[in-house]
Parts: sequence; structure tokens; C-alpha cells
Amino acid sequence: MSQFKNLLVIEQHRGRAEEIAKDVAELFDYYFIATSAKEVTAFVKEYDIDMVLINPFFTDGSGRQFIEILRKNTHLHTTPILIISRLPEDKVKIDFYAYGADGYIQYPYDKNELINRIRIELHRQIELKKIEDCSGNIISGFHLRNEFEALYDAEANNIASHKSKGILGLIAPVDIDAIMRDIGMDQGDHLMTALANLMREMFSAKMNATAWTHKLIVFYSTDDDPSQIKSMEALRQRYLLKMKDVIGEQRLPGFRSVMSEINPKLSLDMQMKRLAGQLMSMDRNPELDPVQFLGDTVSSKRHILIFDPDPVSCKIIAYNLKKEGYVPFLMSKLHDIVTYSDVNDLAAIIIDTMIPEGGIEMVKKIHEASSFANIPIMILSRYGHEEEIAEAFNAGAEDYLMKPLSMVELTARVKRLTEQ
Repeated sequence: MSQFKNLLVIEQHRGRAEEIAKDVAELFDYYFIATSAKEVTAFVKEYDIDMVLINPFFTDGSGRQFIEILRKNTHLHTTPILIISRLPEDKVKIDFYAYGADGYIQYPYDKNELINRIRIELHRQIELKKIEDCSGNIISGFHLRNEFEALYDAEANNIASHKSKGILGLIAPVDIDAIMRDIGMDQGDHLMTALANLMREMFSAKMNATAWTHKLIVFYSTDDDPSQIKSMEALRQRYLLKMKDVIGEQRLPGFRSVMSEINPKLSLDMQMKRLAGQLMSMDRNPELDPVQFLGDTVSSKRHILIFDPDPVSCKIIAYNLKKEGYVPFLMSKLHDIVTYSDVNDLAAIIIDTMIPEGGIEMVKKIHEASSFANIPIMILSRYGHEEEIAEAFNAGAEDYLMKPLSMVELTARVKRLTEQ
């Protein structure tokens, strides 16, 4: 028998799920396949799951949000969650980490690489189980995630009562995945621990933090010191020296960080998504400063073109974007774009894949037009349409949302698109 009993593979295509499960079956005694959110709930309730491999695109799932739902399930609080998806890793990996995933594998994958990644995560699970009754996070020595969330909620209430002010921040070490793959898992963990130790050394006792995943550190501070950017940059420079000691070379920029003032009107999850959105923009644009405040890269462009065949949906989207200061233009077909002349004010384009001319084809044609080639595009798709989303990314789209839409997430992701 193996050291680990139960693997849960979540994938809407049973044939692909069987393929994945058989590729890694040597690591487990049993595997279970779920093709819907309902089946996932049943398996998690009945069995102790040691590992979750998930493609979060299925008819009753909700993409990114389903990862968040899994992570908040008390039965899966410390269970490793690896994404296996056709979506391009460079476009979505950090996004999934922010929602609670521990790793990302792009399909089709290398079998040996997948097995190695699973072994790494399972090793962490062994270590975590050794101390799960103790306080402190296995990698960083910081709070466990649920403890951090409780402390943050209490502090947010103080801020709402004007008793204090605070800064919330994300830190994403660069190339941790590559370091663990090429040099060893222990070295990756060592770097995360070194970063945590530096944070405790350089920041006041008013800072609390947690390893949100093994690739993201979340922290907040109620220190009144206004020089957070300067302090974080000093931390980054010291971390670079640690990286050089561990891996024998200096991989710039070491880590990227984005911070914002704590907004007690927004949930921690929503603020996390906004911070992660800016991190993704920074990741795609390495020439940008690696340490930023939320909004540092916001463009002054405010126009948004919306292509959606559903007039009601169009109006709802436009209404919510107007509340955020954007100027929406509603269009029903590609030819309508010739009536739009203010390209210098255009921040983003939203395209529903059900547009009569075909949403993917529209993405391609817009990118072929020189005046629109650099405008970021978000597509609107439906649950279960992973191939369509992957095709849209290949055609030049920068982001996606699943219908039915969450208007809060829509506006947050549009803001991310405009932070280019």
C-alpha cells in the first residue's frame, strides 16, 4: 500500500479524468473521479482526501471560484490542490494561486513532471500533519490561514470604527516553482522560510501574515509608518541576497509585491483578488517596479467596448462599469467598431463568445486591426467551456469570466485589465 490513500480527480470529461488518475495511480491506494460539483461534495464528505487534481471547468462548477469553495471546505483545509487545465500557465497561474490552489499544470502535461509535483505537495502534507495541532504555518512560521483571517476580520472592524489604519499586501516570490523543480523542493521551502524570517525581522510586531499558498504570502500591518514601499524594497534586496546564497545566482526581481490600504467595506477575498490582479499585470510586464501600491499602474483610459448579443446583459454590465467611472459603448457586431474613433481613450474590450460572428473570430479580427492590436480583451464564456477559453487566449484575449456573471468580480477584473 502507498503512504497516501485517496486521490480525487475533478474533471468534466471522464475519459481525461481516467487518464490523469492512471498516470499517478502509483502514488495512491484509491482514486475517485468527480465530473460535477455535486459529486465532489459527496466524495469529500465520505472520504478523507489526500490530494485534489482539478480542472475547474464543468457545467455546474464556477471556474476560479470553485477553487475558493474547495479551499474553504473544512475537510480540505490542508489538502493539496493542483490545477490541471488547458489554459496557458502564464495567463492564469497566479490567479489560481490567489484563489487557493497550490500548483498549476498545463495540459497536455509531462507525466514525470506531474508525478514529481504531486510528490512535492504530498511531502508538504506529511509535514503539515505532524504539526497541525500546533500553532504556526509549516513553511513560514506565520499564522495558519484561518487564524490570519480571524485576526484580519477583527482588525478590519477596528478600522471601520476609525480606531486604526492598516496596509494589506501580497508577496509572490518569482520562480519558486522552477527552483523547486530544478534545484529541489527543500530549497524552495528554504527560500520561503528565509523570506518569512526577514519579514519578521524588518517589520514591527504590528504585522501579521500567512502563507496563503506555498507561492503567496499575505500580510497586513497596522504600523503608522508611511514608508511601506521603501521598507518592502529593502526587504526585496535582502531576499535577493538570500536567493543568491541558495541557488548560486541572482534571479531578478526576487519577488513582486503589491499593497493597498485596508478597505473594511470589502471582504478579504475581494481585496486579495484585486491585489492578485495587479500582480498578474506586473508579472506580464517585468519592466514595471516589482513593489507597488494598488493602482500604481492604472491607466487614465476609461472607455470600454462591450460586444454582447443579450441586450439585458449589456445594460447590466454597462451600469456597473459606469459606477466605477468607466464609459461603456454597447455594440452588437464587429462592424459597429468602425463607428468608434476614440482609440486613445480605449481601456479594454469585452466580448461574449455567443456574439453572432463568433467571439473567438472577433478576438482574432480585432487583433489584426493595427489600431486595436494592443487593447486588452476579456471574453465572457459559460461554465464547462474550457476549450473555448483556451482558444480565446490563443487568439489574443487577456482574461475571461464565466456566465452567469458576478458583477463585483466583473468590475474587479476590468480594473485589472486597465492596469497595463
